[in-house]
Amino acid sequence: MLQAQSLSSTSKKAINLYSQARNTISPDDAIMFAQQAIDVDSTFTEAYWFLADRLRDAGRVEGEKNVLIAAAQKTTYRIDDTLYKLANVFYKNGEYESAIDAIERASEKLAPQKREKIISKSNAALKLKNNPVPYDPKPLSGVNTSYDDYWPSFSLNGKVVSTTVLVADKTRSNLEWNEEIFWCFQDSTGAWRQTQNIGYPTNTEENEGSQSFSSDGRYMFFVACDKPDTKGGCDIYYSVFDGKNWSLPYHPGEPLNTRYWETNPCLSADGRELFFASNRPGGKGKKDIWECVVTRLSDGSLSFSSPINLSDSINTTEDEFSPFIHPDGHTLYFATNGRDGLGGYDLFLSKRNENYEWSSPKNLGYPINTHKDEYGFVVDSKGEKAYFSSEVNPEQGKDIFEIELYAQARPDAMNYFSGVVRETESQRPLIANVEISDVNSAKKYVFSTNDFGAFSAYLPIDNEYAINVHKKDFIMYSQTILPQSLSEQRLFINLDSIVVGKSLILKNIAFETDSYLLAAQSNPELQAIFDFMQNNPQISVEIIGHTDDIGSEQYNLELSQNRAEEVKRFLCKKGISDNRIKCVGKGESEPLASNDTEEGRALNRRTELKITK
Repeated sequence: MLQAQSLSSTSKKAINLYSQARNTISPDDAIMFAQQAIDVDSTFTEAYWFLADRLRDAGRVEGEKNVLIAAAQKTTYRIDDTLYKLANVFYKNGEYESAIDAIERASEKLAPQKREKIISKSNAALKLKNNPVPYDPKPLSGVNTSYDDYWPSFSLNGKVVSTTVLVADKTRSNLEWNEEIFWCFQDSTGAWRQTQNIGYPTNTEENEGSQSFSSDGRYMFFVACDKPDTKGGCDIYYSVFDGKNWSLPYHPGEPLNTRYWETNPCLSADGRELFFASNRPGGKGKKDIWECVVTRLSDGSLSFSSPINLSDSINTTEDEFSPFIHPDGHTLYFATNGRDGLGGYDLFLSKRNENYEWSSPKNLGYPINTHKDEYGFVVDSKGEKAYFSSEVNPEQGKDIFEIELYAQARPDAMNYFSGVVRETESQRPLIANVEISDVNSAKKYVFSTNDFGAFSAYLPIDNEYAINVHKKDFIMYSQTILPQSLSEQRLFINLDSIVVGKSLILKNIAFETDSYLLAAQSNPELQAIFDFMQNNPQISVEIIGHTDDIGSEQYNLELSQNRAEEVKRFLCKKGISDNRIKCVGKGESEPLASNDTEEGRALNRRTELKITK
């Protein structure tokens, strides 16, 4: 009776039916009783609202909208609230003009912020929709299954794709749905082979998915829910690949996982940053994007720093999730419902500068974004193609699609580069330090090889690089990497043990033309030589200068000597003892190639390092 006093209807029959609708545990019965209450009293505002909510819960979006349209036409009690509900439904359905019309029908009694929010969001959505971006989605044949496929993740060379699949488990007594991780491999023609379940121990009877791989393919991060060791509803785990099988999942514990919700891990290409979403305390809203530093320990396990929140630049008071950090290291794609968009979760991008400050997020536009939820967006290394899950055909469910990404939404173009470091004689893999430097800037990329001697990197396209490899008790490795040599072929690097008489051509030492002054691009190599001698204090070396045959023999002899002395001068200034370095100029006397061609002369102009003690 007390409840009846506050309702808009005075019909006992309608109120009784409404009460039955609210008290039943059956969704279908709730819808039936609420409709019957409206049939009895067509002005029963609360019955309309209740029916609209239940239809929304059942996924019957058109039904929800039609009920609120009827309520706005036939009821007067709290009409402003009904119109506000209707405007929101129009907006969520992508009917932005109708949303504005509905909210403008409300009286001045409606809170101004509610009116302004609907109008502002709808106008922003109309602006995006009226300025569409290029969009031509193509399904990934071979990758998609007959189930729902989402959360795509690619290996850094682009030849392996992994997805989360909502699988029907027919082995149990009742048909149940379970999220599992699948992967698919590309053949030599570029076609995708049939996708397959990644199997146990990664997949279990519980839900696993939202996976992300390290650049060398050794570590896989994923989300699992309701395991015995989970701290919250869902936690982030990782598994290690031994070349044949994935290990039992590792639970990192705190500070990465908490008693709250952690999901959507994305490991940066250099393996040093893990981005993820969480609703833990200390954020800006509901689910926020967080980031922590990852350190690989000597036993191969990983440790994680205390996560930091990406702050107001990225996060809002609503939800942010689905982070993807591109291999360029500073372009972040993510999903949010807290910024102006087309409704639901929209995809945005933000770029990080050298001061680790994020730019104002940009909506990826229509029709990449729609009034439905979009998330799980990844971009290939060159920034040309993007991959995402979409329900283009509702009868077919969610599939993975590929699009050509328009120019304004692209990250920096990167090339995949990988190598293996081995001992020359035994060919056993070595754990070594790899430094790759842009010869035209101070930018340096530092890596450590894994237990298999492997490393991988993404490097900006069209630049020239110097690569140096170090391991104690081995002679350093020096090589120049040209843009055209950045390919899918691995570079096999053999390191020689430090033995008297062994020599190394310093391929990244350069001088000004017809001069012994060191060129600026030599700095990474000179630093590498210093590090080599610093880490191996027992050695002494000889720096040998060579020239081509342009000029007189005496001139070339003096030039080569002066160039060797210039390298020594740099090293001694850095702190290497003078008596550990001897300089020899050999001029044009020991050519490696014919001096009849520019290519041959370039090979003959070289600096050599030789172990003398």
